[in-house]
Amino acid sequence: MKVTAVRTSRGILEQIVRTLGHQYWIGDRELLGVTRILESANITDFSAPWFTEWHLRRGQLVHEMVALDVTGALDEDTVGADLSGFLVGFRKFRAEVGGEVEFSEEIVAEDTIGIAGTLDLIIRHPDDHPLRRRLYDVKPGKSAATAIQTAAYARMARALYDRPVSFTRAGLILPGDGNYSLDPFTNAGDEHVFLAAARVAHWRKANAE
Repeated sequence: MKVTAVRTSRGILEQIVRTLGHQYWIGDRELLGVTRILESANITDFSAPWFTEWHLRRGQLVHEMVALDVTGALDEDTVGADLSGFLVGFRKFRAEVGGEVEFSEEIVAEDTIGIAGTLDLIIRHPDDHPLRRRLYDVKPGKSAATAIQTAAYARMARALYDRPVSFTRAGLILPGDGNYSLDPFTNAGDEHVFLAAARVAHWRKANAE
């Protein structure tokens, strides 16, 4: 379980609680997580034969490792051979792309439409405009759904700043072989797709489907 505070539509900081399984709560009110929304709208499918419990656990470990490495708290002795290639690739990305990590594994929410999520990385780069940030989502490979996912995080991440910040979005592809690649997303319509998916997910939840 992870607890953080986000600024809600009422202009105050409220605690958001994230539990296992991408569930988010403000008090006794559940907010739909981005992952759940994408699944509900059939944008992603984690029930496919190639997505197993092992893939899920590996993804969780990679995200935890990246978050610890960002803060300097990673104990490299705990990184097994099956994860070392992901760490090497992430460090290569950090060395070559540069910039300052402002947020990592950060819970964001928009309570007016009942949504929440945990973004992977927001980086401030010295070459960018002062009101521009780079938002990355860590993935093992390319996926069209990542464009919609990052659009959701970018929408909610605006509340992290006191000024109107905009975002460039990309998938940070870590295949586990010590390398990385970037999959940039520039379609402004991605946010509209996510909002439509959120409507579908809320409808399905209300109708218990």
